[in-house]
Amino acid sequence: MMFIPYSGGFVMKRRAIVHAMLLAMGATVWTGCSSQPSATEVSPAAPAEPAKPVTLTMLDGNGLSDSDFQVMFVNPVKKKYPHITVTKTSTTNINNLIAAGETPDLITTHNGNFGPYQELKLMYDMSDLAKLYKLDVARFDPVVVQAMAVTGPTALNAIPYALNFSALYYNKDLFDSFGVAYPKDGLTWDEAIELGKRMTRKLGDTQIRGLDPYAVTRFQRILGNTFYDTKTNKSTLSTPEWKSIFELSKSIISIPGNEWTDAELKNSISPDTNFHTKRISAMYGGNNMTSKLEEPTKNGLNWDVAQYPSLPSRPNVYNDIDAHLTFITSTSKHKDEAMKVLVELVSDETQMDLVRKTARKSPLADKRFEAAFAADLEFAKGKNHAGMFKSKMINSPVRPRYTTEASNLLKAAFYDYYKGKDVNTALREADEKLNQFLATEASK
Repeated sequence: MMFIPYSGGFVMKRRAIVHAMLLAMGATVWTGCSSQPSATEVSPAAPAEPAKPVTLTMLDGNGLSDSDFQVMFVNPVKKKYPHITVTKTSTTNINNLIAAGETPDLITTHNGNFGPYQELKLMYDMSDLAKLYKLDVARFDPVVVQAMAVTGPTALNAIPYALNFSALYYNKDLFDSFGVAYPKDGLTWDEAIELGKRMTRKLGDTQIRGLDPYAVTRFQRILGNTFYDTKTNKSTLSTPEWKSIFELSKSIISIPGNEWTDAELKNSISPDTNFHTKRISAMYGGNNMTSKLEEPTKNGLNWDVAQYPSLPSRPNVYNDIDAHLTFITSTSKHKDEAMKVLVELVSDETQMDLVRKTARKSPLADKRFEAAFAADLEFAKGKNHAGMFKSKMINSPVRPRYTTEASNLLKAAFYDYYKGKDVNTALREADEKLNQFLATEASK
């Protein structure tokens, strides 16, 4: 070990070094304790002001139940935007609301009812607003998006939240009683009619209808034909498509024992209560009614469902786009908040709740939503829901302004045809009446 001799010079030098170190440490401590911020320090940001409460009014043209309204509009919005409240209007009469200065911010309806709102100029292209809030329309089935274009070929005039569709519901107990095999997926209408003939018989004193087709115009939703041409303002009732629809409908409801009542004939509709309440329909080909079957199931209805039968010219097509949707009105003063509501309505989370809890079909293209159909509904477990979705939808023509008037003329023509008038004559007379009506309205 090296020996360093003790000397005064050495001690003085060491004291100088220690003194310098102490000064440096003191400077550091003083700087750290100073009330003045350093050059690298950032002052904390002022807390953001809470968003101002906004109440949006919604005209519910689809008759949502209170529980469905909570699942779809209230709960998801409150979860993410506590300051936004959505309430229903006091009436669903849009003209009365406009007259009272209470035009709603949002309207729920279906794409068959665009006409009146377009006439009132309440619809506008929401594309830019949807992009601003990152509502990705690529998540939707493309044919559904096409049906949302009203004011222009690429416009986004509404946001669909659910799709109506057709299926073949059947009463298993009736099939068991008659010893007939249940309907399978993939039937044609000719095959369904033959099965319906076998199931049309008496059960005790009750006449059972083998096959109930719901509505004459339901077949129109498959063929895609219209009531009149909006460009020429001319009727399209006297066409081969309408003739085939009339003949097919009559072939079903003229089966002995399978006839409709006079009231049903005049309205061209057989209500679904014939299946789930009266239980006189062995098979019912109509709109999705799964959500209506909870109480009937508790009361003993033993049911299942199959793929909707196909027409030869439209294999595996159950109808055109029948979308339940929401749009922001052109007059709304809260368009940004309203779009936030729509974004939450079609979020994956809300859509999954919708299909699982309310038995609706999502407009989103991802097949996992179909797989989850009615999954949370105990009464619907074990049913052939997958069979319903073997069919597809086609694009829907925009329903014109006078759809109701044209439909009424068509119903009257079908009634006359059913009662014995020649089908060509019945349709030609309806065609002439509609042309007269359209000409009169155009001259006003």
